[in-house]
Amino acid sequence: MRLKIQSMKELRAEMLSVARGERKAPAGARQASFESVEAVMRLLTPENRQLLAAIDIYVIWHVVLLGVGLLALGGLSRGKVVASVAATEAVALLLQAVPAAILASLAGLTIVRPFLF
Repeated sequence: MRLKIQSMKELRAEMLSVARGERKAPAGARQASFESVEAVMRLLTPENRQLLAAIDIYVIWHVVLLGVGLLALGGLSRGKVVASVAATEAVALLLQAVPAAILASLAGLTIVRPFLF
């Protein structure tokens, strides 16, 4: 998706010419347009950047593929597919979280006497 940046004056002129039938509507007429790059950058507040950083597109893709595959090949109802995918993702997240929690709890330990082999 490309962002369309144009002034209000240009947007108004474009809309009037399309309404009068002088030209066809541009291909990106449905998309939101911004008056300046500054308006786009205001959307990227630190909070929004943190939210975007927390979203993992590969997990979303994994969930979608798992759901589509189960629906197509498993012969299950949508409710069972959703429950199966949710259970699978919960187990996967737990398998990732348990070692991380153990390592975090051991992170503060120090070696008093090093091992000599």
